[in-house]
Order: sequence, then structure tokens, then C-alpha cells
Amino acid sequence: MKKYGLSLICAVSLFLPVSLFATGMNMSSAPLAANTITVSQGYVRDVPPGTNNTAMFLMLTNTGKMDQNLIAVVSPISNQTQLHKTIIEKGVSEYSMASMRQVNDIVLPAGKTVAFKPGSYHIMVMDLIGKLTVGQQVPVWLIFADGSHKEIMLPVVKK
Repeated sequence: MKKYGLSLICAVSLFLPVSLFATGMNMSSAPLAANTITVSQGYVRDVPPGTNNTAMFLMLTNTGKMDQNLIAVVSPISNQTQLHKTIIEKGVSEYSMASMRQVNDIVLPAGKTVAFKPGSYHIMVMDLIGKLTVGQQVPVWLIFADGSHKEIMLPVVKK
């Protein structure tokens, strides 16, 4: 973790006050999202050499009584991450077309699990810094609209 240093700490700390201001939330009025969200089945997809983008997938369960919003994801393995959703659009012919769209946030409904999986919600990881290695553990920060964040480790897997 030490090698990621100041730039990652700055990136995470920039989101926290901005998200609190934007939502107008009082942190003492409700449980912090980071304390009510559990993470399972998470991984970063390995990529072939020369590929500069990948994706992260996981399951987020909101064990709380209030909906929560995931607003950003930060990781030192890339220069940019984005929350995405795959949209299936009906084409002019009988065939449908899938496209990815960036979203500003993802609602995590109270008492429900949201799957981040291929063909659905996912975290795009763009402009990779260095090479990923299968089995490598990647630090990831999930940042929520209430200003809280959750640090997790995700393995790189070949899919």
C-alpha cells in the first residue's frame, strides 16, 4: 500500500468533502454507507498484454434500512475508473445492440444486493498503470454519497 502514497490519498480525500456538500447530508443523522455495505464475489478481470482497460465486478449488499449511493471507485492500478451500466438497445433490424454508459451513481437499495457483472453494472478501469498479474490483490476504495468510503482488496482473475 505504501507505494501508492500521496496521490491515492488525495484522490480519496477529495471525494469525501465534495460528496457531503453535494448531498447536504449530516453524517451523524444516519449510519454511514460504508458500515452497511458488504462486498462479496469481487474480482478484477485480467487482460491480455497491450490492453489498457479492464473491469471490476462484485456484489454489493446493503444491510441497512436506508438506500445508499455508490458515487465513485478509486484504485491505484489505473488513472481513471468509472461506474458503468450496460444498456441493451433494440436495433433497426431484429438484432439488439449492447453499449456501455457511464453513470453518476448507483443506488444500493436497503436490504438488497446489487450485482456488478458482465452485461450489467460494472466498474470500468481505464488507462492501467503497469501490468496486472493473475492472483495479484488490488486495493480499491468504494466512495459513497454520504462521504464514507470502504477499502477492499480484489484479486485479479483470468476470465
